[in-house]
Parts: sequence; structure tokens; C-alpha cells
Amino acid sequence: MKTYVFIVSFAFILLNCNQKNNDSVPLENDILVEDFNFTENAIIDTLEVPEYLKSVVKSISSLNIYETGVLGKGQTHSPNFENYKHLLQLASDKDLLLLTENKNNAVAVYAAIGLVKRKPGKVTDLFKKLLDKRSRIHVQNGCLISEDNLAEPLYWKYYHSLKPEQLRSDPDLKKLNSMILPGQGFSEYILLKKEK
Repeated sequence: MKTYVFIVSFAFILLNCNQKNNDSVPLENDILVEDFNFTENAIIDTLEVPEYLKSVVKSISSLNIYETGVLGKGQTHSPNFENYKHLLQLASDKDLLLLTENKNNAVAVYAAIGLVKRKPGKVTDLFKKLLDKRSRIHVQNGCLISEDNLAEPLYWKYYHSLKPEQLRSDPDLKKLNSMILPGQGFSEYILLKKEK
């Protein structure tokens, strides 16, 4: 009987010895999950925007992120990419050029990309314009979320519009590559890619 009481007591002590209240320790999920709310710092600039574009410009500005249109896991649509497609339907080339001056970075980038889609020869001028703003933009490409140099989405859109055999010889791509310097906030990937 003494042995039985001793074993039960010993087991009780071992099991309760290092129990602590873990209420103050953050859960692993709390550490890994970030709040990607980019609307807090959104600038809504509709001062010089034509009346028929104000609604779509406000929509793009309020989300304040450049979405490539590639869907992430569980996504059914890409709201700002849909806004961009709507902007392209409504805006003339002149409107898009005006919107590249917009104070909201998402609007400026979507306008530049839309204009290059229509007039690829303008890519170097628009790239330089975005580069000169010395600003950054939130980017979502599928599941990947980053903050890039303002001109980087335009670079990638143009880069991926070229055929593989054009990548080494395209004069506009060469000009873009010559404008990209370390320390301008470009991703390492773009710096490595331009070296090839």
C-alpha cells in the first residue's frame, strides 16, 4: 500500500511540476499572421481626374495595392486588377498619361502599365517617370505580397510581354536595365535578372 501511495504521489508531482500559465505566451499563429491592410495610408487623389474616371480611381486608390491578376490560394477574384481592367475600358491614352501623375501609387502604376499595353514605345519614358518618384508600392502576385520600387511592376509587365528570343536584344529592355541601380529599392530578383 505504501508503494502504491508513493507511486501515485510521485506521478502527481512529476506531472504538475513544470506547469505554467501560458496565457501571456503568444500562439504560433499570432506570430506568423500579419495584417496586410494597405488601405490605412491610401491617398485618394481625384483633383485632376476626369469625372467619368473618378469612381474607378477612387476604387483603385482605396485598395492601395497593385495586384497582378494572378490569384492566390483561396482567392476567387482580384479586386484591384478588376478595377484596372475597368479603367482601361474607360480611359483614353491621354487620361492614362494624366493618371501616371496621380499621387496614389497604385493608380499611377496601373495607368502606366495600361498605357504601355497600348503604346509599348512609351515604356522607357514611363519607367523613368515612376523611377523619379522614388516611391514604393504594395504588390500582390498570387500568394506573394511585397513592397517594391514603384517602377518594378512596369518592368515585369514589359519583360513578360517579350518573347524569349527578344530578351537579349530588345532596345527598350536594355534601356530599362541600364536605369536600374542597386540601392534604388528594387528586389534582388530584378537586379540578378538584368545581369543575365
